[in-house]
Amino acid sequence: MTKLNKTAASVARVYIPFSGFYESVLMEELEGDVAREIERINENEGLNLTDDDFGVDYSTLCLDTAKGLAEHFPKWILKNTGVAISLKFAELYRPRFYNYETDRIYCDISRDDVCKLLTWLEAERPGYFREYVRKTLEPYDGFIPFYSNNLTDWRDFDTWDNVQLSQVLEAVSSALTSDCDNWYDTVEGDYWDWAAGNYSISDYMTRREKEEA
Repeated sequence: MTKLNKTAASVARVYIPFSGFYESVLMEELEGDVAREIERINENEGLNLTDDDFGVDYSTLCLDTAKGLAEHFPKWILKNTGVAISLKFAELYRPRFYNYETDRIYCDISRDDVCKLLTWLEAERPGYFREYVRKTLEPYDGFIPFYSNNLTDWRDFDTWDNVQLSQVLEAVSSALTSDCDNWYDTVEGDYWDWAAGNYSISDYMTRREKEEA
C-alpha cells in the first residue's frame, strides 16, 4: 500500500480528468445545442437560417464549460465516493495544435483533499493506483515519460509534485468509470446532464447582419 504521511494543508495546482473539447462527445453536445437553437429560431420566425448566419463565441463557451466542470467535479466525486473535497478553477489550457495533447482544466486543490481521494482508492480498490501508474507511464515508441511507472520510485506522498497529484484524480476517475460504458456516468456526462437545462446557448450566439446586394 502507498505510504500516506499527513500533509500540510498546502494548495497544489492540478488538472482534473477531462477528455478535452477537440472531437469530443461534450463538444458534439455543445454544437448540437447550437444547431437546435437555429432550428428553433427558424420555426418561430419562419426563416431558413443556417450556421453561416450566426457567430458563435466558442472561446467563451468552452471557458464557461470548463469552469462549470471544475465546479461540478467535487459533486461528482462526493456522489460516487462519499469523499468531500473542494477545488477552485484556475485556467483552461488549450494547445495550439492537438497532435500530442488536448485541452486541460487546471484547478487549485489542497494536498489533504488529494490524500483523502488516494486513501479512498487504496481502501476500495487496493493496488489500483500502483497498476494505473504502471500502465499509464509505461514507455513505448514515441513516449518517454518524465516519471517512473514504478510507484515505489515516487517515494512518500509529501514529495509528489502537481503532475503526480493529478494522477490521483485521474486514477479515481478511471476506477469509477472502468466498468461502465455510458458517457453520462463520466464527470463530463454527469455535468452535461445537469447543465443542459441550466444554461442558454443563445447567450453565446450572435446573428450576423445580411449584406445588402
